[in-house]
Amino acid sequence: MLGLGLGALVAAQVGPVTLLLVRSVLRGAVITGLAMAAAVGLVDMLYATAGVAGAAPLLQIGPLELILGLVGASVLVVLGLRTRNAA
Repeated sequence: MLGLGLGALVAAQVGPVTLLLVRSVLRGAVITGLAMAAAVGLVDMLYATAGVAGAAPLLQIGPLELILGLVGASVLVVLGLRTRNAA
């Protein structure tokens, strides 16, 4: 039960995807917001599954860690630019 509570606490943190989801819902796309929330939950579950399966040692490979970091940063930049241009 403690793990469920801690997971909910971590998932409740506001980040770029949460802001995108809230923006979509406020613009009247409730179904889109629900689909995005389900997708976020699914991705979080996949991350947890990968962690339990032992994927952490893969991040010890320097080039792979760099590539994944750059991909993640690129996604955040694109989300930020789209949000700025939509306002």
